[in-house]
Amino acid sequence: MQPCPVSGLSSYTQGCSRFVRDNNDSRVVVLLSGGLDSTCLINKAIVDHRVVFGLGVDYGQRHKKELASAKMIAEYYGISFSVLRMPVISGSSLTGDGDVPTGIHYSDHRQSSTVVPGRNMLMIGLAISEAVKLGCSEVWYGAHSGDAFVYHDCREDFVDYISYAANIGYGVKVSAPWIKYNKKQIAEYAVLNRVPVELTWSCYLGQDVPCGSCGACIERKESFQGLCNEQNRTGTCIS
Repeated sequence: MQPCPVSGLSSYTQGCSRFVRDNNDSRVVVLLSGGLDSTCLINKAIVDHRVVFGLGVDYGQRHKKELASAKMIAEYYGISFSVLRMPVISGSSLTGDGDVPTGIHYSDHRQSSTVVPGRNMLMIGLAISEAVKLGCSEVWYGAHSGDAFVYHDCREDFVDYISYAANIGYGVKVSAPWIKYNKKQIAEYAVLNRVPVELTWSCYLGQDVPCGSCGACIERKESFQGLCNEQNRTGTCIS
């Protein structure tokens, strides 16, 4: 275990275990957006013999198609899945404030318009609540190393602090298993483990087919280069 990330407090391992029924360390809530990263997390949790509960969140995103993908992915893996709705979070191009930038890489500073203020913290909070209700010891979300430049709530120190707070308050650990992985490595995991990539959705624009030019589409295409061919619509591995 890591030391407590907050100066003056005793131990990262302390927590209110009374909130976790039966101390069942095999049960995990996975935030399932319908994208590649969270779908690979579902696969990993199942491979690790975890009891998995998928959770989607409607926060007013223009690309609600991802939630339909999440439902199909949950059905594919035969796991429980529910969707919780939050009030629309304004201040982001993903929720309708301005246009989603296109033609730029995922790590470009102009991609910051797609930051949804507080989204991950709120979604993790909902997942912690679900974990307590379901008797789960852990919450997983799909942050990876490539997110950190633009999305500060996908950094390792953010995960450490929010996990510490969740553990102290509710006996729940928050983990981001891909936090040291880049998108290429996650794509490699998907191919090697036969993750149903064809069911996933990455595009930010919310159209019927992926635009191919938003940061998420560009990153996805680059990640699969050399691994498999991709169909235009979904990025399905076909070779």
